[in-house]
Amino acid sequence: MTTYKVMETGKYDDAIFYRVDCACSSDRCGLHMELSYEKDINELSLYLYKNLSFRSYNSSRIVSAWLRIKGALKILFTGYIEVNEDLLIEGGEHIDNFIKALEEGREKMLERKKQLSK
Repeated sequence: MTTYKVMETGKYDDAIFYRVDCACSSDRCGLHMELSYEKDINELSLYLYKNLSFRSYNSSRIVSAWLRIKGALKILFTGYIEVNEDLLIEGGEHIDNFIKALEEGREKMLERKKQLSK
């Protein structure tokens, strides 16, 4: 399935993969979605994968560099850093295609579950 900002990228017997693009159209903002049937626990699973980055939106290079250094020091001394990213699914077509991908993946994994239950 290839639709507006939601694209199937791979398919196996037990899993189907999609790329979901952000409304901003940046390659860095999208996420990867996996719907799979977990045989071990007899359940469907939805995984959302997204690359997170440490960015500061300051006009000054010096301030931006200082914030990145502070972040690196926090990781060094505490072992973690809190970051967040967003994904904008905007407009009816984009939202509908996201829902269709979820529904399509769910149906395919339910079919696989039935096949393995026999």
